[in-house]
Amino acid sequence: MFTPDFIGIGGHRCGSSWLWTHIRRHPLVWTPGAKELHFFDRKLRNSALGRIASSHASLTRLYYSRYFLKSGLRRDLVRGEFTPAYGIMEPEEIRLVHTVAPKAKLLLIMRDPVEATWSHLRKDYQDTTGERLEDASESALLAFAEQDAVTLRRDYPRMIDNWAQFYPRDRIKPLFFEECMVDPVEHLVEIWDFLGLPDGTQYAAREDLKAKVNARAYSQIPEALQAYALDKYRPMNQRLSDMLGRATPWAAFA
Repeated sequence: MFTPDFIGIGGHRCGSSWLWTHIRRHPLVWTPGAKELHFFDRKLRNSALGRIASSHASLTRLYYSRYFLKSGLRRDLVRGEFTPAYGIMEPEEIRLVHTVAPKAKLLLIMRDPVEATWSHLRKDYQDTTGERLEDASESALLAFAEQDAVTLRRDYPRMIDNWAQFYPRDRIKPLFFEECMVDPVEHLVEIWDFLGLPDGTQYAAREDLKAKVNARAYSQIPEALQAYALDKYRPMNQRLSDMLGRATPWAAFA
C-alpha cells in the first residue's frame, strides 16, 4: 500500500505549478498525472465513499493509496502529490493526513502576498462573481480580496504552525518563488536533496526553468488594492521573518 513520500501543501498562486512541473524532471520522482488530487479537502467531503472512508483511518489510507498504484512496486521511487489548497486546512483535517502519511515531507512555496493576491483575483474574480475584472469597482476588488478564501491563502505562518502541530519542522520545506526564479537549478537540486534523492543537477539544467507555468496575462495591480495588501500583510510578513529567522525576499516589505 503506497502513500506519498512528500506532499505539496501550498501556496495558491505562488508557483506550485512551476514546482510540480519541474520537480518531476528527476527520474526517481513519481506523481499522479493530475497535479491537484484534492483528496483530503474535497474527495473525503464530497462523496459517499469519501465520507465513509474518512471515519476509518485504514479505509482512508486504502482509498488514498490507489492514486499511487500506477507507480508500481519500485522501492527507489519518491512518490508525491501537490494540492495547494491543503495549506489552509484546519488542524483536525491535517491530523488525518498525518495518520495516513505520517512520514511525508512537506513542500510550501510562498510568494509576495501582494502579487499573489492580484494573481488570485486575475484568476478567480470573474468566475466567482460573474463580473469582468476590468469592470470591477475599487470597493468590489477590495471586498473580494478581504474574503477568507483569499486571505487565508496568504497567511503562510498559519500554514506552517498548523502543519507543524503534526509534522516536525525539519520535515516542512519553506520556499520562496522569487528566489526559485533567480536560481532555479540550485533550488531544484536542494529540494531533491531534501526529499532524499540522489544528485539531480543534470536533470535541473534546462533552458525553460525560469518560464512561469500556468501564468495569467499580467496587468498592473490597482493602486488601492496594492495599498490594501501591503497594509494587510505587513504583520504576516514580520511573523514569517521571525519564524524563519531571516528576511523575506519581498522588497515592498523591507
